[in-house]
Amino acid sequence: AAPTTKLYCGEQYDATLQMYNLRARFYDPRNGRFHARDTFEGNNEDPLSLHKYDYCECNPVVATDPSGHDGELISLLINIAIRAANLARSLGPTFIAKNVAQKFVNRVLTGALLGSVTLIYKEHYLPPLIRELQSLASSLDPVSHTVAQSIDRLAAKVADLNKRIEEGALLRPIFTAQLGPIINLTHLGMQLTELHYSIIEAEQMVGEAAALLGVDLKFTIDEIQFVKDLAFWNLDPAGDVATFRGAVESYKAGQPLDALNRIRELMGRYLKYSSFTVTLKAP
Repeated sequence: AAPTTKLYCGEQYDATLQMYNLRARFYDPRNGRFHARDTFEGNNEDPLSLHKYDYCECNPVVATDPSGHDGELISLLINIAIRAANLARSLGPTFIAKNVAQKFVNRVLTGALLGSVTLIYKEHYLPPLIRELQSLASSLDPVSHTVAQSIDRLAAKVADLNKRIEEGALLRPIFTAQLGPIINLTHLGMQLTELHYSIIEAEQMVGEAAALLGVDLKFTIDEIQFVKDLAFWNLDPAGDVATFRGAVESYKAGQPLDALNRIRELMGRYLKYSSFTVTLKAP
């Protein structure tokens, strides 16, 4: 048989560099590291993901990373799509009609794309928001146990959504292949809608909690514009919660002027969002 450059995991091996071409980066099997930093910042709840050079969190036997980016779910989705596509192409002429095989391939690739996009939005918005909501609940507990409990429940709700989106994204290529794109787009839309309203609920809860500091902070949200802000990364709900938490800490420390300045900083953040209209009444 003719020699091939497709070796480990079917990826192209460059004999000159003695590394694998994994698209975004080259992988050196001699030390189990990539030659360049990962663009993915990592997740504080998963310390191995914070390493910028390791391959598949140091687990090359079980995991693969065909994209050269974070070796977890997004890469796994891409890998599922690539493997399913190759399998369908090889079986198509033999076992099923070629057009059926191609339809299966297209569905798997569509599912992988949808799952990856969902994960990108999920990773951008939800994990940092969960952490800040939990921190705010702890900070507010001495001021109002009831409000702190409400914020803690919201953090748990967002954490559950985060988990469900992750699980759904992983299965998206399979579900799309079996059930078709329409059903999956409907389910995906429902999850993104939940993400949308979770962020709105977090912002509204901050506005309500501001009353504990003697501040009347009210805002209305243009939901159509909000969707645009969400889609184009113009929102920073975790940063908003963190800013308000700073106001709470100043209030607890007996520094009302600093607390008010933090609230005004929060208002300025809201005014940068084209979807928010804000009014502030302070003592």
